[in-house]
Amino acid sequence: MGSVIRLENAGMSHRFRAGQTLRLVSLYNAYTTCEMVKDPGRTMWNDQPGDYSGYNGRFGGLPAFRKAIRKYRHAGALVTLYTDPFRLNDNCPAGKAFGNLWGVIGADGKRTAAYEVRNPCHDNPDVRRWVARTEEGVSQWNKAVADAARQVRAAMDRIGPGLVLTTEYPGYDFLLQFLEGSITYDTTVQASPLRPLECNLQRFYFPECKPYELDYSPLSPVKKFWNAEGSFGNAYLAPMYVILKENEDTYQGRRLEPLVPTQARYIYANRFSPGPSPKTIYHFYNATGHTFEGPVPEIPLRPEEHLFDLLNLRECRLRAGAVRIFLPRDEVVCLARLPKRLSAARSGDRLQARLKSGEGLLAVCDPDGAALLSRKAKTGQNTMDLSRLSAGAKPACLKLLIGGQLADAAELPGLQH
Repeated sequence: MGSVIRLENAGMSHRFRAGQTLRLVSLYNAYTTCEMVKDPGRTMWNDQPGDYSGYNGRFGGLPAFRKAIRKYRHAGALVTLYTDPFRLNDNCPAGKAFGNLWGVIGADGKRTAAYEVRNPCHDNPDVRRWVARTEEGVSQWNKAVADAARQVRAAMDRIGPGLVLTTEYPGYDFLLQFLEGSITYDTTVQASPLRPLECNLQRFYFPECKPYELDYSPLSPVKKFWNAEGSFGNAYLAPMYVILKENEDTYQGRRLEPLVPTQARYIYANRFSPGPSPKTIYHFYNATGHTFEGPVPEIPLRPEEHLFDLLNLRECRLRAGAVRIFLPRDEVVCLARLPKRLSAARSGDRLQARLKSGEGLLAVCDPDGAALLSRKAKTGQNTMDLSRLSAGAKPACLKLLIGGQLADAAELPGLQH
């Protein structure tokens, strides 16, 4: 009947005939790994969901697991563990005991087997108790899933209120209230010709639950950035990452408004504000299908405020009271409304930065927005020696950071844009 490949993990095996191999590779390649300890090079199946009890002895067991967590935390990463209470493998204790009993029955009268395993029904209170080891409650499916999350959240809070609970897919508002985040598929599974541009409204109306979009397409970073949401599985482009990191106070604010009106069809805008502060960030996306050049909605500016282009690191100058932008198709512009606190003058390698008031950190930044040279800032004149920049460095702008957050930015004199 053809050749067979074998993927093994902890004594279990999955057998696939040659005709199934292509499907396996295309669907489940991310769930395989190579043995690196006892049998180097051996292909193993690492997606064996179930009770999540015990630790992989092949890779060093619990001590190695704890060492890895300490290493990632030391690097500044938030460590999360992926579990899947919608899948039960026949080889795990709960799968052996209850997989057939708890399994969802499909329209064809057979038990479903998504991801090649049993799929327990959370409408069954015994399933929810298995997930959270606590009380039972509701009948409808979505409410049942949310109730399971509530029970899990309560159990986690008893251990440590700072623990983070996320899901794959956000569900709806009844579930979101128990989550810190969720993987979303807004630009892939939920994309539609009826949507010229995917706007993730969850991100704006339920900001406590952080969305992480899973999409590897070429336009993925731009669309994610337009929504100012997290990126799952691949990194943001460096300039976008710097903007999101240095403006957390704004992107995590409470005055967030999607799809603000614009003056051009298929030019879409989102607005982000931290609250009473005048600092406001606007994201414009060009979904026209062609290059756009023209005015954007009037952005009100007080005399002591200005607009700065955070991606191109240059001042935005008003023309007849309006801001005009040049925007290639499927690209984004990021404009920040900032208080005028900083000015810069340059004489050779000496940069004179004048700060109106306060303290913070002055940073000369490269085209990606990353700091090349920095010093503590004080009210009045601050001198920076540009000859200290490394060979080949390309200074692009000057930033004032307070507590790691952007307070103001200025062009560097003498640069050609």
